[in-house]
Amino acid sequence: MQWLPAAQVATSPWLHDPHTLGVATFGGAAPLEGASHLPQAHLLTSPIGADAPVVELWSGRHAARDDAIG
Repeated sequence: MQWLPAAQVATSPWLHDPHTLGVATFGGAAPLEGASHLPQAHLLTSPIGADAPVVELWSGRHAARDDAIG
């Protein structure tokens, strides 16, 4: 898991890393447009003590894949 200020997520290599599983945004007005390829959770409140929206990037040991049964 990686925490980043929301303003830095667009330039983060984690956003397009194949191990990244999804993102959770804390604070701010909308989910991340640059992460539309990932599952997202959006909470309206910021973490205690945070002055700006924060993003939590979740990653796994192996590359993520979609094995949804169609």
